[in-house]
Amino acid sequence: MKGFLQIFILLTFFLMPTRALSAPESIPWGDLGKTEQRILKSLESQWDALPALRQHRLKKGATRWQSMNPKQRRRAAKQLKRWKKLPSKKRAEIRQRFRDFRILSAKERATLLSQEKRFKDLPPARRRALREQWEKLPVEKRHRFRDRLKQDRKKRGHSDLRDRRRQERIKHRLDRSQRGGANRRD
Repeated sequence: MKGFLQIFILLTFFLMPTRALSAPESIPWGDLGKTEQRILKSLESQWDALPALRQHRLKKGATRWQSMNPKQRRRAAKQLKRWKKLPSKKRAEIRQRFRDFRILSAKERATLLSQEKRFKDLPPARRRALREQWEKLPVEKRHRFRDRLKQDRKKRGHSDLRDRRRQERIKHRLDRSQRGGANRRD
């Protein structure tokens, strides 16, 4: 849980695929600034083959990298290295959690972040004990617990936004496939 938010931030700027709603124009390598070219040097040979949307995201990430102080850069580099070592299944899980997090309302995201902060502020021994307690629960009890939380949210007047948006995405994909459009991700 410690690096959970940090990985989300990292994914936002460097790794998360996004859906192309409108096709931006490609960025020629020569149009990048000298510093951006230095940061993205490893991609120079394949730059022209990258989708335009990915080029824009990488340029944005390079700009963000420039604005970081050395400590932030070391931290981001360490997180990226750790990210690359994760099995692809685990990375896919994290990406899905991030997508689920992004579709929550601002209030729900703020609540989750404050709960995470409260958890991180606990003494390490207490955090370990809570993690162990959670991990010892059988999977079905975990699911029941999560279901109860969902029901509580509904009782308090929160719509289950995730399910609704997930259904909308599925419907959108079906509509696109019926029209012969590809469900393209860059």
